[in-house]
Amino acid sequence: MTKDGRNRIIWIDQVRSIAILLVIIGHVALPKNVKSLIYSFHMPLFFIISGFTINRSKLETVDVGEYVVHQIKHLVIPYFWMCFLMYPFWFFTYHFITNGTKLTTAKAFWGILIGNSSILGSPSNALWFVLTLFLANLLFLFLCRLAKGNEAVLPGLVVLCGIIGYLDEGRAQLWHFNVAFTAVVFLYIGTCFMRWYRGEGKNWLEKRSRWMGICAAALFIGYISHRMNGRISLTANKYGHSILLFYITALAFSSVIVLLVMKLPQIKIVSYIGRNTLLYVGIHIPVLRVFEKLFPGILSQYRFSIPFAFVLYFGLAVACALCNTLAPYVCGKKPVVNTWKHKAVKVLLVAFGAAVPYMKVLKVLNLWSFEIGAVSFRMMVLLGLSCLFVFLTERYLPIIYLEERE
Repeated sequence: MTKDGRNRIIWIDQVRSIAILLVIIGHVALPKNVKSLIYSFHMPLFFIISGFTINRSKLETVDVGEYVVHQIKHLVIPYFWMCFLMYPFWFFTYHFITNGTKLTTAKAFWGILIGNSSILGSPSNALWFVLTLFLANLLFLFLCRLAKGNEAVLPGLVVLCGIIGYLDEGRAQLWHFNVAFTAVVFLYIGTCFMRWYRGEGKNWLEKRSRWMGICAAALFIGYISHRMNGRISLTANKYGHSILLFYITALAFSSVIVLLVMKLPQIKIVSYIGRNTLLYVGIHIPVLRVFEKLFPGILSQYRFSIPFAFVLYFGLAVACALCNTLAPYVCGKKPVVNTWKHKAVKVLLVAFGAAVPYMKVLKVLNLWSFEIGAVSFRMMVLLGLSCLFVFLTERYLPIIYLEERE
């Protein structure tokens, strides 16, 4: 499988796409053993894929300040945008459809800042991955600089990080920074695989008996080690009965997915989703929970929940297309143009995300009323405030739209 017109390696996008499908399936109603199997490798697979795109040689020479800013723009800013925009979905799900949470509006916003639902919930819990990847990328940069190109030193530093991550097992930390130490191990493995693949690996894997043999052996090893290790949860920094079995299981099943998808022909919708998985990570759980709460008797049944996961997988591609066209900064992509249409979308997005806190403030001030005229007036005020916010941020804080100050 070759590169596309954007110089992207197609099979990497398709592996990423299958990984996000596994994430979505893992969040619907499933038999416990199936869910446990998916959880044993789906997030490590995502970190390995991220390692595929890292150039260790460039990390040794890149300007640290520029690299940090780049990571903030493409990971941290989208994190806050998606949390902000998913807040109304969360509020509607748990305060209107059901009364299933004690999490207040204020606490939900604190949860966004803390970035760890084990400490305090937030509108989109799956976004922990984005913050952890941000920290892991910075940590891996530090390790590469510390190793100074010495290929004998870097593996030792990576192993040390893995040990640190394990020593803090089960503890909930800000932005999951302890999980970032474990994630670095998978980033490193991803970079090693791509170095080998770009060298002799691509030709070596051309022989069907080789990659099929690896897949068969990895499936067997992964299944046995998973059964021995039990349920793991990377987001909770829990690795089962054995950290060694955790790594064996994650690498075994991840290698099967990578090798199988690598041999697939290009499927345009699959590769498109793979180029937009950041948005999927942020919005699939809030959207899924709305439907689960609206139709609990249906989506709690496996025969409906699993097909619905596929519907969500393909359906969210529409949201990606709209976001890429009208608000690319939400998913970490720099906008090409900034027309009046794009400015209007900014205003609408700000008003949508701020609607619930705005109403809460009005209720506290005893200014809220359900009369049509009063509601219309207050919504016009919200739009006016949103216009002012967009005007000021475009002028003084354009980085939140991934734009440069004029």
